[in-house]
Amino acid sequence: VRLEYLPLYSPDLNPFEEAFSKIKYFLRCHQEYYIATDGDGILWDMYEVTDVIMPEDTEGYFIHTSY
Repeated sequence: VRLEYLPLYSPDLNPFEEAFSKIKYFLRCHQEYYIATDGDGILWDMYEVTDVIMPEDTEGYFIHTSY
């Protein structure tokens, strides 16, 4: 049995942080469209925005973080 210690949390080592960063950038660029949404439309907007992340992006995020 070998005990392995994990490094302290670092956003640089988390591929999800890069994905969220891309989504936030997209929302900032298109905020006029998305800010007008209210009610249940907000859930649809969230679903729509997740399409911004392409499979190639996710592969790059994992490669960048050395997973």
